[in-house]
Amino acid sequence: MDEDKRKSTTAIPADLQQIVNDHQLRALPGIKLLGWEPRFIRNQMFTAPILVLRNTRDGRLAILDEDGRLVMQDDLKQRADENEAPPPPDNLQYF
Repeated sequence: MDEDKRKSTTAIPADLQQIVNDHQLRALPGIKLLGWEPRFIRNQMFTAPILVLRNTRDGRLAILDEDGRLVMQDDLKQRADENEAPPPPDNLQYF
């Protein structure tokens, strides 16, 4: 999976409002306040595009469903981005 499959498209297009529905558009500002940022659009054949978000605090991934609800996705995979720091490990101990 070394080669980028997007073929010169960006992970989050500038026209995001053209891709998501009204429920999702209304939910995005509140979700961003909670630390979630759009990460990429998953496009699969014969299905609507799926907006994938990443929590900036702990690196968790979620999708924004058609009703504008955030749905956690533990099994979601993403391509490595060499410009981004890895999320913090789960086993951190705070003193």
